[in-house]
Amino acid sequence: MNTHQRAWLPLFTGLAAMVLAACGAAPAAPAIPTPEVAKPWVPPQGVDPTLALGCDENRELFAYDAQAPLDIQEVSRKHRNGVTVIDLTYASPNGGRVPALLFVPDGGGPFAGMIFQHGMPSTRYGIGHLAESYARMGVVAIAIDAPWNRPEHDSYNPVLFRESDAREQIQLIIDLRRAVDLLLARPDVDPQRLAYLGSSYGGAMGGLLAGVEHRLQGYVLMVGDGGLVSHFSGPMITGLPEEKRRTWLAAMWPIEPLRYVGCAAPAALLFQNGTLDTKVPPVHAIPYQQAGSEPKTILWYEAEHALSMQAYEDQANWLASLIGISSRLSTMPAAAAVVLYTWGILTAGGLAYVTRSLSRQRQPAGVWLAWVLAVSFLGPVGAVAYRLSAGKTSDPIPAGVSPVRRALGSTAWAAAGSMLGGVGALVVLICAPCIAANSI
Repeated sequence: MNTHQRAWLPLFTGLAAMVLAACGAAPAAPAIPTPEVAKPWVPPQGVDPTLALGCDENRELFAYDAQAPLDIQEVSRKHRNGVTVIDLTYASPNGGRVPALLFVPDGGGPFAGMIFQHGMPSTRYGIGHLAESYARMGVVAIAIDAPWNRPEHDSYNPVLFRESDAREQIQLIIDLRRAVDLLLARPDVDPQRLAYLGSSYGGAMGGLLAGVEHRLQGYVLMVGDGGLVSHFSGPMITGLPEEKRRTWLAAMWPIEPLRYVGCAAPAALLFQNGTLDTKVPPVHAIPYQQAGSEPKTILWYEAEHALSMQAYEDQANWLASLIGISSRLSTMPAAAAVVLYTWGILTAGGLAYVTRSLSRQRQPAGVWLAWVLAVSFLGPVGAVAYRLSAGKTSDPIPAGVSPVRRALGSTAWAAAGSMLGGVGALVVLICAPCIAANSI
């Protein structure tokens, strides 16, 4: 190994470490204590401030005929990377049809079963990438659209501050219970290994579902608060006309998840929240966590509404011990992981080739910098551009053409063809879990 190769060895090692880190588990992080809040949250004026709710109260609101046909209608299906993805609808007991995505891993099972609920505003596709990742861990997963995503909802706004908000919230819980029925009707699902995962709005509604649905062994409640009353208990509610405010609160407070999450037992609860979250600030998250029944685990992260990768690793480990699935959360399809590994190896090889070639030609420092940056950012495409621009390593540089100018020109040419394509797609695949968590 010559002097130039030794000089670039740390760079090659660093690139390899980045590739491995992107596909591997996040390192363990120290526990973060519950943040302090200056003024605790209190229910808005006009509702019964009592948070306690008898676990048999209001249960009839979420009753339905469990023997009614699901009437599953498949829209499409496709297979990718060991998982069959089925786009389907099933009948809602409260009218209309429930759009859903079903993810079925290859094999005969029996598999664990999980229900996924998206944030607001979002759709089943917003959390579908996470459901598909869990399918690769041995889960039959289903993600459904909330009622305000369906044609029956007469506005682009999910929350209308009308009594219809309460009807749609009740319908969501019933539709989620029907999703449990759908999973249990499958012979490849183990009825003793069921769980729920909801993010933001889905994290809030999971507390309500936990209070009335006891066939699940656990609930992951990510960046959730006590419900819509808790979420909009500031200027949004106080700015409403008095009669509209009173009517809306009277409809929503009896079904506020904050009042139901204490009835989740014997199911286990996992709360995950960010200390820097402004969409669901600690002042709203803490009462929700406190109201949850035991057994429960509360984890805080120094993060905003989009939690870190560590949070996803923590929830995967928690679910692994609860419902017996793999604890390794795959955040990207297997094919994408192979592409990323290959890209890193080719980039390291490209840097070695360019470094060796430039050292033989005794090029100026500017040329070195330009081409090393080109290959570092563009990977093998940058190395190909260098080869096309420089010809054979022994070729002399044509007279009258600045080597730096040639290098920078080739860099720009390569960037136009690759940066927005392969590299951009890989970044999206890696960051997909955090992107979806940004919804409320």
